[in-house]
Amino acid sequence: SDVVLVGHTLSPDGTHITLHTTVAGSMGYTRAVRTKQVGDTLQCTFYTAFGGLNSKIGVRNVFDVPVEGCTRIAFFRGEDDWQTVLQKDPATGGWTRVK
Repeated sequence: SDVVLVGHTLSPDGTHITLHTTVAGSMGYTRAVRTKQVGDTLQCTFYTAFGGLNSKIGVRNVFDVPVEGCTRIAFFRGEDDWQTVLQKDPATGGWTRVK
């Protein structure tokens, strides 16, 4: 998946994060995300929009995901490859990007 995190916002109660995404290539859009918690990692798999490569039917790029019990958020890159994009700072409770 070529979905890229461009920003995030933590909910006031710290239970959800709003992910702001884009697609790295010039083709395609996202429409949905499926999340699964594995240990302390929230794994995010994104799905393309309906109607072909550059169709905008059902396009979304902002997703609200639950983060209770998680310390990392990872995006699916293919074939059991997960890239950690955000990590929780245990000292502050805030979330920072992983480069």
